[in-house]
Amino acid sequence: AAGQAGASRRTGGNDIQRGSSESTVQFVNPVTIQANAGADQTYTINADDGSGTSTQILWIRAFDNTSTLKGLEFVNGNAQSQYGGAGGAVLVLGDLLVDNCIFTNNTAGQSGGAMYVEGNVTIIDSVISNNEARGGGGIRSAYDVTVIGSEISDNTSTYHGGGIMAMGDVIVTDSIISGNTVTNPTGEDFLGTNIFQGGGIYAYHKVTFTDSVIEDNINTTGGNADIYEEAYPG
Repeated sequence: AAGQAGASRRTGGNDIQRGSSESTVQFVNPVTIQANAGADQTYTINADDGSGTSTQILWIRAFDNTSTLKGLEFVNGNAQSQYGGAGGAVLVLGDLLVDNCIFTNNTAGQSGGAMYVEGNVTIIDSVISNNEARGGGGIRSAYDVTVIGSEISDNTSTYHGGGIMAMGDVIVTDSIISGNTVTNPTGEDFLGTNIFQGGGIYAYHKVTFTDSVIEDNINTTGGNADIYEEAYPG
C-alpha cells in the first residue's frame, strides 16, 4: 500500500486473519481503521501491486456491530470469487460507517463495486466513483444507505443500481448522485426481464433526499434513470 501517511486500527483483540488470497485482509470482530493523517489527507490502499492483478482489499465479519473506515482511499480492488464476487474493495458483514474516504476503480463480479454491506451503511464526506459491478455499481447494501455530504458518481452496474442498490431505504443529504449508469450489454434476461432500474439509485423501499443533486444518471435498458423505488413503483 502506498499513501501520504500511515494508518492505524483499533480492534478487540487477536482478530485479524489472512483471506483467501495474500492481499485480502479479514477482521473477525468490528474494527475502526483510520489514517494517521490530517483531516484533508487520505491513506491510499492500492490492490494492484503493479502486476496487473488485484483482489478484494478488506473483509470484515462484524455481524450485528458497526465498523468504521476513516480517511482512507481504496483503489483497484477486485472481487471475483470472494463471497460470491461481492464487494470489490470492501465486504462487511455488519453495519459500516465510511467517513472522509475515497473508493475508485474497484470491481465486483456480482454486487457492490466499491462495497457490499450485509447491514446499514452511512457515507459521510466521501467520494465513490468509477466503480463497477453487476448490481450496485458503487454501493450494495442489504439494508439502509445514508449519504451525507458525499459524491456518488460515474459508477456502472449491469443490473439494478448504477450508483446505489439498497434493499431498504436510501437517505441522501447535501450530496451529489450523478453520472452513474445501468446497462445491459449482453441483453441478459433476468427474472423474466432485460429492463433494469435505477441508474442513480435503486431502493427496495423509499428514497428521501434533501439539498442534493440527483441527475444525469443513465439507464440504457429502458428503465428509470435517476431513482427507482421497488416497493413504490411509478
